[in-house]
Amino acid sequence: MHRFLFLLLLVPVGLCAQYEKVYDIPLPSEFDGMEPSIVIYSTPNPDYAEFEDETEEMLVWKHSTVIKATEKIKIKETGAYLLNNGTWWKRAAFKSKATKKMFGTRKLKLQAGDSIVFKENWRFGAFTDTGWNFWYVKGVNEKGEKVFGYEILETKGQFEDGTQILPYEKDLCHVSLTFKGKDEEMIASNDIRELYGRLVIKDGNVQDIQFRSDIFHQLMRKYASENHFNLEDLMRNSGGSRFSIECKGVEQEEQMYKFDTEICIGEECHEDLWYARLSEDEKHYSLECIWDWDVSEYGYDFESIQKEHPDFSVPDSIRMRLNLSFRKDFPGSRSWNTVERPKKEL
Repeated sequence: MHRFLFLLLLVPVGLCAQYEKVYDIPLPSEFDGMEPSIVIYSTPNPDYAEFEDETEEMLVWKHSTVIKATEKIKIKETGAYLLNNGTWWKRAAFKSKATKKMFGTRKLKLQAGDSIVFKENWRFGAFTDTGWNFWYVKGVNEKGEKVFGYEILETKGQFEDGTQILPYEKDLCHVSLTFKGKDEEMIASNDIRELYGRLVIKDGNVQDIQFRSDIFHQLMRKYASENHFNLEDLMRNSGGSRFSIECKGVEQEEQMYKFDTEICIGEECHEDLWYARLSEDEKHYSLECIWDWDVSEYGYDFESIQKEHPDFSVPDSIRMRLNLSFRKDFPGSRSWNTVERPKKEL
């Protein structure tokens, strides 16, 4: 069975160390008995993420892929594998029609020295996850022998300047609201299962954070139930319950971060300050965030509730505490454990 010795002839010596965990993985069995005589390579390799456009919402890894013949051949198929649990999982196989379209060519019969180029063989994503892609080409030479070529393309889990955009680890995120009144204190807490957003970090320092969730609505419903009134009555003047944080600026003060943010609950938004402490372990960054909510803002009608329920005490303050976890890019996070999906042939 072939191993990745041929690959090492196609990449600069300085990159070899980056492949120490993949070059020894056996090739897929479909290449058994085939001669590796077709050159295929992508540039740049490794490839770094960048923003797709000025909205800075989606990421793109821009690279082109070249197939070059070392003898007279006819290309029969191209395709790609992804690294999955330490082995190669077939993502797609492209027959002649699809290969011609991708590579912008009308012919797949190549003379020695001829090449074709897939100019925009790009990867898209929302976060900076490392990816390992096994690109291959299969063909037949003049003697009728089956030949092939392959390369390993690494899409780096960061921008070229080291910036990373990381997703939430939803199973590790938690929120609590502390309602402080004159005579008592009540805490409503819950795990956060539905949330959207990201952490932008560079050299271990937070650059930006975004957060959207319905968890605020769930906690306020708990609070209303405990105090025997309907949440809808409390929210009669608010524009909804969707809670979001958009960062406008970040300052670091010793071990704490101060975020200038726009906080929205429903349709009502206010500028406010958040404070957070950053910690990390081998697999995650964690932020412990604190926000003190002015109960007179965001359209929550506590006064009317008190009139209808005399025993209800309007809270003097509400403190939200968010414990947020973000998954680092590390072997085992994604590139080494890809969710199984159906193969497709085009």
